[in-house]
Amino acid sequence: MAHLKYSISKVVVFICVVAIGYCVLFFSAQKIEHLSSCAIYPALRTQQVLVDVVQNWIRDRRDTAYLKRLLYETHQECQALRAENVQLQATRKYSEDIKELDSFKKQYIVDDAQIVQIIFRHFSDKEHYFLIDAGLDKGIKQDTVVVYKNCLIGKIEHVYPWYSKVRLVTDASCKVAAYCAATQVNGIYQGSNQHDSALLQYVSHFKPVQLNDLVLSSGEGIIFPQGFSLGTVESCQPNGLYHAIRIKPHVDLQSLSYCVLLVR
Repeated sequence: MAHLKYSISKVVVFICVVAIGYCVLFFSAQKIEHLSSCAIYPALRTQQVLVDVVQNWIRDRRDTAYLKRLLYETHQECQALRAENVQLQATRKYSEDIKELDSFKKQYIVDDAQIVQIIFRHFSDKEHYFLIDAGLDKGIKQDTVVVYKNCLIGKIEHVYPWYSKVRLVTDASCKVAAYCAATQVNGIYQGSNQHDSALLQYVSHFKPVQLNDLVLSSGEGIIFPQGFSLGTVESCQPNGLYHAIRIKPHVDLQSLSYCVLLVR
């Protein structure tokens, strides 16, 4: 049996040798090259695909790293530009806000006027007040008059180390001696804890009152100076011995950001 297997192997080897010899003898060199190219082509294609994949992967990693670095630098530059823009916008806004106030300050009381920022506003049915960013550190004193342009805003009620409390003219506890510009009728201006309405008290019903007449401070009190606007006459109704007069303030106190302090 073993001898038979050995004989068969010898026959197979012989056939292979004969086949190779036949190929060598009967196939031309061109055909052999053609067959070789057919065998080599898949290997070349495989190598090309693998090389392209590796090169693309390396290039992608390099490009990704570059883009990440570029994105980081752009982000940092954007943040710097944003910060600069915020600073410029804040400076422009501050300049616009105080431009008219600064003009008023120069034409009214040069040495004693001080522009301050409003840092807190409180409006309720019980009281109206501001907190401003000036206190004992800036030499602020109690009862200092607070104005905006030519309009009376209130007075300093309490002074703290770094800020002060301003009692507004719209507060019900605030009273100002006042008169109507056109008719020269005198009365007492009083807030009503409403930001868009106040009262003019103790005006005799015998006195003439005109709608839209300008109401000014008369300076007869010990705190508020003469000649500052408090508003205009919005309505006037008979009420016993006196007129019931409502005043519409000239300034929307809820929208103010800055005001001016005047020292008498």
